[in-house]
Amino acid sequence: MESNEIEITENLKIRYYVVSGCIVVLFIILTVLFSQFSGKALLYSLMIEGILAAIIAPLMIYAYSRNKWVTYALSEQKFMIVKPKKIRFEISWSEFDVIKFKLLGSEFGTLKGRKLERKTNVFKLKFLRGNDQIKDIKFAVLSRAKARELGAAIINYAKNMGKDIILKQRDIQLRNLDV
Repeated sequence: MESNEIEITENLKIRYYVVSGCIVVLFIILTVLFSQFSGKALLYSLMIEGILAAIIAPLMIYAYSRNKWVTYALSEQKFMIVKPKKIRFEISWSEFDVIKFKLLGSEFGTLKGRKLERKTNVFKLKFLRGNDQIKDIKFAVLSRAKARELGAAIINYAKNMGKDIILKQRDIQLRNLDV
């Protein structure tokens, strides 16, 4: 990490703990429900649950190992989004002139201003050189505090690097980023 680089890391482990807990509770409920039937029904239910567990457990372990954290790194050379085992997005500041910065309230589109104040965690960035779009990315940040910190950092770095920033008027929270 360079001395003037900003790294914002988001831990995604809690998501997998919650999903794993829900699956375990579901298995317990199914076992209790089938235990009220004959011994054969209980045996069949345990076999089905064992097969499901043998399928689901490796998938959960794989998903956990691929998505346990994400780091947003800003330096004087580039902006990167890094996940375990891969760089999800990378762009140098010299590749573009303008950033279109949009903060969405959900994965399904922009919310009206009143609702946007409650949940602001999906970013949509478009990088332009002249009128040509070079790259774009859409990503979600789970924590609202980290979303504000990341938004402020991106805007500050872009201003310091002499890049133009286009903000959407409906994005009320962008005015409150203290930049």
